[in-house]
Amino acid sequence: MNKKKIRFADDLDAGHLEAISGLYLEGLAQKKLVIPQEALNQLEESVRAVHASWSGEKALQFRKAMAISEYWGTAVLLMQMIPCNRKGSGASVFFTRNPVSLEKGIYGETRESATGDDLVGGRLISRPISMAQEARAA
Repeated sequence: MNKKKIRFADDLDAGHLEAISGLYLEGLAQKKLVIPQEALNQLEESVRAVHASWSGEKALQFRKAMAISEYWGTAVLLMQMIPCNRKGSGASVFFTRNPVSLEKGIYGETRESATGDDLVGGRLISRPISMAQEARAA
């Protein structure tokens, strides 16, 4: 791969993304991890991983810190995905409660030219999804 300084994710073209994907696949292969080729198998493994995450150390610590019942459980929402990191597109994460205070209301983040993973991973600076949330942050 030709090394080139990229300042923004928007500057990546299909060749860059293909090369990056190849590097990830090589890394997984070195760890003897395999991504199923069949979409249904990928989906099944993803759903299992989400449900298993409920018992993960971070999830246990978060529920304890927030006084959230261990009996609530977690869910998986399936929806068609579109390329969200193209110019003119975007992603949002939406909650019906503030994840910190558990106060009912609209809460979340949005970002143009981003994916949901960019938002929840904290790689990009997002903006509040509601005016009330923005006012609280000011």
